Amino acid sequence: MNRVKTEAIIYKLLTYSDRSAIGFLFTREYGVIKVFISRAFGKKGGVFKFLPGTVDFLLKESSGLHKFYGFEPNIKYYFFIENPYILVRLNLIFKLLDEFGLDYEHNNLLWKMILGIRNDNIYKSTVYITYFILKHSGFLSEINCYECGKKRDLLLQDDGTVKCKKCCAGTGIVIEDKIVDLFKLLENARKYKATHIDKRLEKLYMNYIKNVVTQTLKKSFKVFDILYI
Repeated sequence: MNRVKTEAIIYKLLTYSDRSAIGFLFTREYGVIKVFISRAFGKKGGVFKFLPGTVDFLLKESSGLHKFYGFEPNIKYYFFIENPYILVRLNLIFKLLDEFGLDYEHNNLLWKMILGIRNDNIYKSTVYITYFILKHSGFLSEINCYECGKKRDLLLQDDGTVKCKKCCAGTGIVIEDKIVDLFKLLENARKYKATHIDKRLEKLYMNYIKNVVTQTLKKSFKVFDILYI
């Protein structure tokens, strides 16, 4: 067992008792971990969710639940929890991370992308981060026909695959050309960096991602529905 400190975000708390909780953290070095927090709630103290900082914990190699000692928030990122638009999108990002997972080799890059979120790039960052998680976890199909490779007139199938209207007899959820064009940009980080993503395009993308997740997991996430309330 080793006591370590690492950069982290506490993104979920499951109540264990009146004051304690099981905390789910995304850490730069160890990915997603669980810790037991004896004083997660209380008038004189507690922990903040969705605020980057440094966690101090005992890493138990023989257990999936580690001992929590403390968390020092980075005050530079208080806007994460003050801006409701960022907060709801962080909810979505970590929901996808929980459901789909990510290899350890991608932790550091994901951490940097999350910390790169700002008030003026919310939509652009959220689109790329959710794409990154789904792409590298292997749950996002290429945006071309699974049968013939066609890149237009596409539909999303019940099994999560993409086919053109001819190969699937025109059944499925229509994939708009704007989504096809956006995914081409997402595949090229340099071109995407130079692209402006507004709320309207993010909403169109999120509707597609919502359909992909629903088709893949056969369940829906409420967080998609509150993004644009």
